[in-house]
Amino acid sequence: MSVKNNLWRVLAGILAAALVAAAGVLIGTEVGRYEGERRMRTRHAKKTQGVLKQMGTVAIGDTLPDHRFEDMNRNLVWWGDLLKGRTIVSFFDPGCEACLDEVDNLLDAITRPEDARYFLFISSYDRDSLALLAQAYGIASQILYDENGAFGKNLAVFTFPFNLTVTTAREVYEVSTDPITTDEFRLLIMKNHQTEAGD
Repeated sequence: MSVKNNLWRVLAGILAAALVAAAGVLIGTEVGRYEGERRMRTRHAKKTQGVLKQMGTVAIGDTLPDHRFEDMNRNLVWWGDLLKGRTIVSFFDPGCEACLDEVDNLLDAITRPEDARYFLFISSYDRDSLALLAQAYGIASQILYDENGAFGKNLAVFTFPFNLTVTTAREVYEVSTDPITTDEFRLLIMKNHQTEAGD
């Protein structure tokens, strides 16, 4: 065998070893990321379970009462009439940094104006300030004014953000006491599109 052929075999072996090593690093990174996300989801779930236990008013599968709110145009609306597919209903306080982070995540997730309909915000914060916030952030989703915090108090919501994913029948599908990520918002939008398309 020639020196040239041996050199090619050595180079091919080195290249193959480098590719295997690179693949191993990528796989290891993905496994590490997956494990980190799994641990984080477990912590979030435990925190949410603790909050729900303390509240004692909301559980997965419950049907929530309908309630009439004022929207930002001061129209009276029933929140149940605004639910489209699975809707995320976020109880929020504009003074809460995590709530504003969640708004940023939502705005990053929405790529079509009509997707804003899958999200509702409920707040007892000053109505005029809420309207200014909606305008400043460009929030197209409905913001409902919870006068004196009546609806939130009825559900014992004192943690912000507090997110309920509900069906059109007002049935609680999921609960989160942590800011929803851009990817989680995108997933809900995608699932609603699939349901509407009959997939």
